Amino acid sequence: DSANPEESSLDAFASHAATWAKQCLAFRSSKTWSPTRPCCPANVFLGSANGTPSPPPADAPACVLRLTGHGLRCLQRFHEKQGLHSMTFQSQAEASQTPRNMSPQEPPLDCDLSMQDYKVRGLDCMKMWPWMRDLPTSVWAGHGWAFDENGLRRLSSSGGSHAMQGVEVFESVGLAAEEVKPSDEKIKEEAPIAVAAAENPPPTCEEQKPARFMKKNLAKQSGIPNIRWNILCAWEVKFPKVDSKGKRSGWTNRKFSVKKFMGPGISEAQADAAALEAAKAFRAELVEKGILSEPKPLDPNFTSEVPGVQWHKRIQKWQVEINLKSDQKKIYGGYFTEKAVAEAKALELVEKAGLQRQVKPVATLSELPVFHPKVPYAGVIWSQAEQQWHAKCNVGGAQQNFRVRPKDHSEAELERSFQVAVAWKKKQEKEKEKESKAVKSKVKPGRNQRK
Repeated sequence: DSANPEESSLDAFASHAATWAKQCLAFRSSKTWSPTRPCCPANVFLGSANGTPSPPPADAPACVLRLTGHGLRCLQRFHEKQGLHSMTFQSQAEASQTPRNMSPQEPPLDCDLSMQDYKVRGLDCMKMWPWMRDLPTSVWAGHGWAFDENGLRRLSSSGGSHAMQGVEVFESVGLAAEEVKPSDEKIKEEAPIAVAAAENPPPTCEEQKPARFMKKNLAKQSGIPNIRWNILCAWEVKFPKVDSKGKRSGWTNRKFSVKKFMGPGISEAQADAAALEAAKAFRAELVEKGILSEPKPLDPNFTSEVPGVQWHKRIQKWQVEINLKSDQKKIYGGYFTEKAVAEAKALELVEKAGLQRQVKPVATLSELPVFHPKVPYAGVIWSQAEQQWHAKCNVGGAQQNFRVRPKDHSEAELERSFQVAVAWKKKQEKEKEKESKAVKSKVKPGRNQRK
């Protein structure tokens, strides 16, 4: 019987993943990392704050073991397209017809458009990876690429055929991109983006990592349990309610609004960081009081960040089991010796079932519009964080709130929704006035009797 193509692909990926892990650790012990000499293929697919590959920490596990779900899936897809089993090269006759100034054709990655950073890095480094060095010289020699002691070099012909030896000049990979200067128009287009990025620096990888997996995650994460980003532009600490007897009864939260930390000379990014630090300090107080507890440290060798992948202690293998809705059966993916293969299988099943995690973008306060009514009314304001009209009124000793979200930001719709909030506010004021008169009428007879 012929082997299953999917199983063969997974077996090949597992074999290479194990090899990459060994090469990664061996590379660090003897060589220095550089963009043109990454330690292993997985290193290229690891996210970083500035979107470029970065050297692995000294005591970190192999890069393939540190890949997140989407990065691992991209690595697998790239392996399927560019693996040893699918590599094809032009014949010498075809190569001689190739224009001399053109580099070897590099097929595009089959990755999500949302992972453009992985895509670009993969294309830049696909010829630099250690496993390419293990190929016979005849595979890559004469096709525009070669390795020397400093890493990969691109071969550019200075005349003659590609098959001729001794007429090719070594050109360092990556230098060409640095020498190209963008046009003035390109600079003008990217200037606002650069300013915005400098004013609102992206958080580190640890901050972006969610504390737990959810089908829908916000793009903004604290990376700390019980602290999450609230759509009201605030960091929220969730903690259990504790009564006087020390018993827990439900959950509550406390918000640290970014707007409250803003002031003269303080940017929104700085206020955001200050609000997060305040939330962390409050959480630390709750831990000291015993209301919250620190999570137990997990062994990275026996845990996976990919949903549906867990270590089965009894059989000493990785189990793949995808949980669906409560009214549906689970999807069983089997048992695997290699963690990377189990995660790749789980991601494949999740993708087929349409259960991929959706990342919601988060807007900053400066990006949210502010609207002012034509005729203001006391107690009714536009909430910039909520993007809706907010009316409030103190009735019976308690504050009542009413919110109206416009269907769109057209002038007519904004005015209509504002008038709805004003009508509610006027109604509350009338009821408050009636209550006040009723109280006075009850008090007057008593005063007359005392006279």
